[in-house]
Amino acid sequence: MATQEYGTLDNEFTQIFRRQQDDLPAHITKDAYFEDQRLEHPNTGYYFDTPEGEHIPIEFIQANNTYLWVRLY
Repeated sequence: MATQEYGTLDNEFTQIFRRQQDDLPAHITKDAYFEDQRLEHPNTGYYFDTPEGEHIPIEFIQANNTYLWVRLY
């Protein structure tokens, strides 16, 4: 599944493909968690819950030789 992300990398929309499997090691995910809605479902992927109760879709990517979590919109 692809989704759009905006503003954090280069102020342009960037297509990001969400993971469909929980395949990141625990030392990377830390506070992130995987929700499996079923294969190819657009809401399957990693999420982070803020202290304010926001349920934020995120993805772990490589950009400019750096690995980082990005918020998906």
